[in-house]
Amino acid sequence: MVKSNYANFNSQATCERIADLILEDEFREGPSSFASINKPRPEGELPNGPQFQDYPGNYYCPDVETTYTFRVEGDQLIGHHRLNGSFKLQHVNGDRFNGLLF
Repeated sequence: MVKSNYANFNSQATCERIADLILEDEFREGPSSFASINKPRPEGELPNGPQFQDYPGNYYCPDVETTYTFRVEGDQLIGHHRLNGSFKLQHVNGDRFNGLLF
């Protein structure tokens, strides 16, 4: 436990710094939990044309209480959010896509 008389003292950050110093030899950085999600996709796995036809539509996200709309333009999947506008989606793998606003 760390205490201070200063109103803006961040006791949690100080505890974490002390723990890092004391325990630095006990812990090693392990593999990222996102390693399997972010691995490069195999050549030829990129969906295009008819495969994109499964994705268009409106999708509600309860976590942020908003709706995203997806559509196909040529061979590109496009997302749209009413406040942020349209954005292109890049296939990562399986049903995972990345976009600037998504």
